[in-house]
Amino acid sequence: MKYTHQITIQVKKYLRLFVFALCLFISSGIFAQKIVFTVMALKGYAKLDDVSLKIGAKLKNNQTLKIDTDTYLCLVTTDQQVLEITTAGTYVVKELMSKVPPRKGLNASYVEFVVSEVTKATEDGISAKNRFQHMNKTGAVKRSMNEVVSFFLSSIKADNGHILYGDILDLAWEVKQPTGFDTIRRFQVSVLHLNGMSVFSKVVGSPEISIDLSKVNLKNQDGFTVQVVPLDNKGKYWSKNDIYKLYINLLDASQKQQISEKISAGSTAIDKLMNAQYFESEKLFPDAIHAYKDAIRLSEGNPIYEDLFYRFWLRNMK
Repeated sequence: MKYTHQITIQVKKYLRLFVFALCLFISSGIFAQKIVFTVMALKGYAKLDDVSLKIGAKLKNNQTLKIDTDTYLCLVTTDQQVLEITTAGTYVVKELMSKVPPRKGLNASYVEFVVSEVTKATEDGISAKNRFQHMNKTGAVKRSMNEVVSFFLSSIKADNGHILYGDILDLAWEVKQPTGFDTIRRFQVSVLHLNGMSVFSKVVGSPEISIDLSKVNLKNQDGFTVQVVPLDNKGKYWSKNDIYKLYINLLDASQKQQISEKISAGSTAIDKLMNAQYFESEKLFPDAIHAYKDAIRLSEGNPIYEDLFYRFWLRNMK
């Protein structure tokens, strides 16, 4: 009986070890199969276990990721954290989790919004190669029959006028070429104090400009006016009656400080998208435009980011 009892104890012991090992094996298998990333954006070429990677693909712990040179890859975790990869190489997916940067200062809802918008853009396949092409077709830019220049910023709803937080103003406009007149070749763009004094002037050959206002004397100004004048083929005013102006309000130092504490100081495309969403929610549309353009530039012109910029216009146009 004693011998039989010892055998029973040994059997139970081995049975417990077997069950433990089985549970360990199953749990390790489940961990290996756990989805940890979804592909949010991709430009270039990458493989997941020798299969070409596509937007929307799910990455599991036990898989291997191979990224070619000149490739931009953006991954989002199941809890809405974001990782961007631009360096070519081979990566084990489970090891990438340690590379996900902490995201401070921005509400998770902004991340969720961007992920949602990227998903929509991927699913419906809208093309936005020309960032203003669709606005023209959908009538987002409105103008009178006698208006030669129409600012794209004017097509956005802004009940209290446009407000600028940052130092960069990205301005673009549409041109209606009247028949029977000399072709409009260039534009003279000026920044004016409220008393009409010009503090910046530049002639451009296309209907857009990016102005670094940190280099413009706007001290003690609550706002400023941007003036665009069409020029003929001789470089003279196309018509003195066709001078188009857009007024921009400025924030004071305390207001800027409050905003700076809420936006991301990061320099990745995703950081810029998060900031764009924040600026949009606060109706700081000129800053949202600049953030979107930065995101497009940092993602090397990824069409997904261009689609997001287009959607921004559609949401806010008059």
